[in-house]
This record gives sequence, C-alpha cells and structure tokens, in this order.
Amino acid sequence: MILITPPPVDEYRLEEPDPSNGVPERQRTAEHTKQFADACHEVGAELGVVVLDLWSTFMAEAGWKEGDPLPGSKKTERNSVLGELLRDGLHFKPKAYRLLYESILDVIRKEWPDQDPTNPENPSPYILPDWKNFGKLPQ
Repeated sequence: MILITPPPVDEYRLEEPDPSNGVPERQRTAEHTKQFADACHEVGAELGVVVLDLWSTFMAEAGWKEGDPLPGSKKTERNSVLGELLRDGLHFKPKAYRLLYESILDVIRKEWPDQDPTNPENPSPYILPDWKNFGKLPQ
C-alpha cells in the first residue's frame, strides 16, 4: 500500500466562492492542502505505510522552498508552473500525471525493487495474466 499526499491546489484557477450556490467561502486553499499532506505523513508513520509525497514533488517543480510563501496561494503571486500541472487549480494536466507516474515508480523501485514493472529482469511484471494470454490459460 502507498499513501499519496494530496497535491497542492492553485487558488487562482479554482472557482470563486458563491454564497448563492451554498459555497460562502473558498473550500480548498494552499494552506489547507499543506495541512492534509502533513497529516498524510503522520498517518503513514503511525501505520508504517509508505508515503509518496506528491505535494512536495509538485511544490519542488513549482520552485518552492521551505519558509517561502506557498505557490498557489492567493497570498502570493500566481505560479506559472502550477498552471502547467493543474487544469482548473485541482485536476491534473498531462505533465502532472507524468510526475505522479514517475513518483510511483520511484517508490516501487525503492521499497519493492522486485516489483518494478519497467525492469526487464523482473520475471513477471504482471500480477494478473497478460491480456494477450486470455483464452489460452489452462482450465
């Protein structure tokens, strides 16, 4: 099992609060998302579960350093890199999916190297039979 922290949000791209629609204030903020990512680390440590820190991966990509204002927050300038990662401030663009994929592979290679699906030395990268063998399996 791998726990994955939430990625950051880009408040500049999120929908604005709309009290007439029952949303009186911003539901997601850069600060709240950081708190959720920190909580994910705590849960992983308590349970002994591997944590993939996607929040930090995205923030490093955005150029953030500890102590700096959080990219994505309306308390700082708009971050163009988050715009390349998040379509609407929350949902991924292709570049973000690539970062997630590479990060998952990094965790697998570190924690379970014998399960690396990209390793040609791995005798069976599939848990289930290869789809090409469907119908050819012994009964």
